[in-house]
Amino acid sequence: TLLLAMVAVVQAVAAETFESGYLKYQVDYSPSSMSYGTVIVMGLTDAGMNVSNLQLTIPAQVTYNSQVYDVTQIYATAFRQATNLYSVRASYGLKTIGMQAFDACTNLRYIYLPSSLTKINRGVFRLCSSLTRIYFAAPTPTGLTLDELMFNNLDPSNIDVLVGYGNANGLPLWQNALSSFGFKSVSRNANACDAKTSSGLCLTIIQAPTFSSNGKCMAVGFAPSSA
Repeated sequence: TLLLAMVAVVQAVAAETFESGYLKYQVDYSPSSMSYGTVIVMGLTDAGMNVSNLQLTIPAQVTYNSQVYDVTQIYATAFRQATNLYSVRASYGLKTIGMQAFDACTNLRYIYLPSSLTKINRGVFRLCSSLTRIYFAAPTPTGLTLDELMFNNLDPSNIDVLVGYGNANGLPLWQNALSSFGFKSVSRNANACDAKTSSGLCLTIIQAPTFSSNGKCMAVGFAPSSA
């Protein structure tokens, strides 16, 4: 029937994959007249896998076939055994990191996570034996779910956690939320932020962006990461 045909087309579009820069993506939701589409990060391209000590940036948005997509998820096992990864900086807009996304990334030293993040799943940092710093841009852990086994087969006692400014009571909240993991330290740091100005000032988003009917950003609230 016509309805079944339309459903098949929608499913085909939803499963469409493409490459941009060093990353592979899968379309999650297609763009509409009211909003951008969304995509899932599926892993590195062949070119990305061949870069030594790769300092990877996961963008907030990516363009494909003249359409703009928000990058909102990292797929489960997306970067498994990507031993060339040295650092990862995820941009504001990322919400979920799938199970074992960075499993056995044994060269990964630093990862920067945006204040938009809402969930880190089980085993995300499993066997990341070189990981020494995790940056959380969010000034508080409110709204963030951390799986208790996100460090499965990894001792977090060698990892420093650096969190964002923007809330005077944020650090004790972070320390309490992370106490069960046994990190080396939990402290605030100016490099734990969502964006940098042209002069190098780090900013953390403390009020989510608002958008017009055609999906364009109209307003966003920032706080200096040293305040």
